[in-house]
Amino acid sequence: MKQSEYLDYMKTHPNWRPGWEAIAEQFETVYGPGSLHFLDKRAVPDACKHLDGFGVASSSKGYLHIVTCGLTNIAANIDAYGCVRSGWGYELTVKWPGNSIEACHDAFLLLGRLANYMQVKRTWFSERQTVSLKLLSFAQGQWPDTFAGVLFVPDTEIPMAPTVHGSVEFRQVTNLTFDEIKKLKKHNALSVQLVFNLLKQYPDLQIDLSRRSNSLPD
Repeated sequence: MKQSEYLDYMKTHPNWRPGWEAIAEQFETVYGPGSLHFLDKRAVPDACKHLDGFGVASSSKGYLHIVTCGLTNIAANIDAYGCVRSGWGYELTVKWPGNSIEACHDAFLLLGRLANYMQVKRTWFSERQTVSLKLLSFAQGQWPDTFAGVLFVPDTEIPMAPTVHGSVEFRQVTNLTFDEIKKLKKHNALSVQLVFNLLKQYPDLQIDLSRRSNSLPD
């Protein structure tokens, strides 16, 4: 789309969200037309301090595929047109067990805290980086004792989206145990082996809140 066409479309469509449309199109390649449902920030205000909301798609594999909306440029904005990278350049995703929005409030909180940390600290989460839940100021006991933190990986299903605002990648988070967090803090290079081991049991790196096993060798 040329810049002049972009401006003309903005004028006739004041609520246009080309960033959201591009994200939805990528999810539709996996889940089918109309599969990604937008959850406005007013529905989960405690998770959307720095987000416009979330997209949620239901997988036949038994989880909800959730994506943040707001780390990249979602709404039409002529200043965002034609950039190499849209906003931060990526949205966060997670594959959460369950089949209802009500069962995923903790997932929204987790992604919301991560987004908040990024915006406040102006810091970038890179692939294979680990983050402890303590860093996100979650209260003790708020999560299962098996869930100590997250690891960032490229989303196993959703490819990068080219948009009029620049490229958008999808950075997925998967859960880590205390032992894994401890080992990765000492030797982050082990994250490659960890992902390889996890993929054997969790081919989509979906969240398993009951996982206690250590997927790193001693």
